[in-house]
Amino acid sequence: VAVAVGMTPEMLPVIIATCLARGASLLARTHGVIVKRLPALHDLGAIDVLCVDKTGTLTQDRPVVDRALDADGEDAPEVLRRAAAAAWWTLQLADLPAPDALDEALLQTADEDDLTAYDGIAALPFDPVRRLTTAVVRTPGTLGSHTLLVKGAAEAVLERCALDPQERARLL
Repeated sequence: VAVAVGMTPEMLPVIIATCLARGASLLARTHGVIVKRLPALHDLGAIDVLCVDKTGTLTQDRPVVDRALDADGEDAPEVLRRAAAAAWWTLQLADLPAPDALDEALLQTADEDDLTAYDGIAALPFDPVRRLTTAVVRTPGTLGSHTLLVKGAAEAVLERCALDPQERARLL
């Protein structure tokens, strides 16, 4: 017994590898699951909740926009209207052949009034380096007043905003 206890620290990697290999073997035999990486078994064992879906049962292989929420979790219909306007004017002014899946979902959610509430001035399509889509619009009948509509990764948008560190941390 003393020899086994004394050898355990040195043999621990072998013991762990053997246990993981045994688990992989059991999964293959009983469930038909092939494990490509043994450490994946450890990761799987550490999961508390696993949510899975076969495409087509809950999802339709395309995003659907239901509503927009602000940072406090409250409904923000104006955010949704502006996101749809940004998608519309970027599509119109940047000469894109078709909207991406998210823009298409935004456009399907929007009323035509949401899209015509602004006049498009300029647009920059999505750029993977900037991680943003940008549209400059103005409300019809207002001169010299432009609005910059920005859509993209939250971190990329917030790093361009004049916020104090506490507010930035709260929003992220």
